[in-house]
Amino acid sequence: MIEHPSDMALAFLQYQPISAARILEQQPIEEVAEFIAEVPYTQAAIVLKKMLPQHTARLCSYLEPATSAAFLSQMDAHLVSAIMRHTHKPLSRKLLDHLPERMKLRCRLLLNYPETSVGAWMSTDFLSLAGDCDVQEALHRLSLDESTVNTNAIFIVDRDRKLQGIVSVSQLLRLPSKTAIKAVMQAQTDVVSGRASLASIINSPIWSRSEYAAVINEKRQMIGLLRHLDLRHGLKELSTTIRDPVDDNPIGAVWDVYGKSLLALLNTVGDAVNTKEA
Repeated sequence: MIEHPSDMALAFLQYQPISAARILEQQPIEEVAEFIAEVPYTQAAIVLKKMLPQHTARLCSYLEPATSAAFLSQMDAHLVSAIMRHTHKPLSRKLLDHLPERMKLRCRLLLNYPETSVGAWMSTDFLSLAGDCDVQEALHRLSLDESTVNTNAIFIVDRDRKLQGIVSVSQLLRLPSKTAIKAVMQAQTDVVSGRASLASIINSPIWSRSEYAAVINEKRQMIGLLRHLDLRHGLKELSTTIRDPVDDNPIGAVWDVYGKSLLALLNTVGDAVNTKEA
């Protein structure tokens, strides 16, 4: 039972985000901003993740920075950075100021790179350790790390953050606690420059050996991790703006009928509820 006029719209946003994104992109931006401002930010983020970055950026210009930052904080740093590339610098600065500190730092790093470069699509969430520690110390440091990266690889760097080698978590767990990291790390690692273009490395032999590569800057300091998955995703995002067809389902059909106007949909649902209750 629909208890509020917006329940049907909120359900659609949650369960049909791609279709909802397509519809929202075609609405008057003022209407969309008014609507999104009333939507819980976690639900808004589900749909806005599926919108083209330029549309979300335009929407942010019609909302309070704190409101925009609330749903942006639910997205990954790559997408937030892509959205900010389509906003004016004064607005970008305001949005960054309202983001959580960890997200803010990641976005600033990514925004330093051209959109077509490796640096714009790398992950800044990776496991690294100084090469002067032993296994026991390494495992202790890893237990305190807040990284959410899903990989078995730990990158070993020196005190100037220059990449020295790589070791796996599973390997550490099998070694004596006093074993020096440098003694067991693999010294040869695949690296790509953050300034390299995505197109220039798509056919690199790196991808036949591994699903990821360390990203380094001009000083050969490790600054990120590029997964093959992110490489393909970046190239796809840069080359296409065409949306998939709307799903063929009853909810999508209803939205297509009423989605020409968000207010028409909400008012129609509200009228139906009021009539039933009368």
